[in-house]
Amino acid sequence: MPDDTPKQKQMDRITALIMYYFVTALNGVLGKTHLQKLMFLTDLLASKRFGEPISKMSYVRYTHGPYSRDLDTYIEKLVKSELVEERKFPMFNNPENYYYRFYRSKVFDAKDYLVQNIGAEKMLLIDEVAQSYGNKSLQEVLDFVYGLEEVKDATFESPIELAKTIKSEPTEEEIEEAPF
Repeated sequence: MPDDTPKQKQMDRITALIMYYFVTALNGVLGKTHLQKLMFLTDLLASKRFGEPISKMSYVRYTHGPYSRDLDTYIEKLVKSELVEERKFPMFNNPENYYYRFYRSKVFDAKDYLVQNIGAEKMLLIDEVAQSYGNKSLQEVLDFVYGLEEVKDATFESPIELAKTIKSEPTEEEIEEAPF
């Protein structure tokens, strides 16, 4: 099977800047797992609203819900370009183990670039995800994501199917069947 991680395919600037935007908006709050779930929620919501994901990441159902191998490669690139700093902290229950947090290193107007390249509606969706899920505890985000049908219905280690169609206006039949 071909390796389609970003090392093998061209890095997508939009995907990297969405990550950078999340790191900037939530400076010091995000670790890898939290960022992973924000990216998944962004692509899932974009697929439902616009018929396609915003990023170039692909997700599989893994032990802890949706996972993309792409995230590490993009973060490495953001760290290497000195836009993002990754700091490690010792775990309280075992100081020999560490957890990581991301911080903005350099100021870059990612929002303006994203609006120009993906449009204001998609940027509003990214803001919505940052505001709705960014400051929630990681456990709250995990509980929400694990409860999604797209995640629950996916087979372990198989791709997670994001919505491919936009919900259109209701048909006359749906309106007549509405309980109001």
